[in-house]
Amino acid sequence: MLNAIDELTEAFQGGNIDGLVTLVDPNSMIGVFVNGHYQYSLPANDYIDLSRDAIQSMHTSASR
Repeated sequence: MLNAIDELTEAFQGGNIDGLVTLVDPNSMIGVFVNGHYQYSLPANDYIDLSRDAIQSMHTSASR
């Protein structure tokens, strides 16, 4: 579990998507929920591509 958290932290704070890729089964479907309500599902590879684009375009900063 801690390894998964480390991988997610690295993806979102460090911009390295590789760890996220290892956490997602490429043969699965990813459910998308908005405000706790199911909206749609997409193939894992599409999720990874969207995540990669989002992570590369966002800026994170530490809270004080």
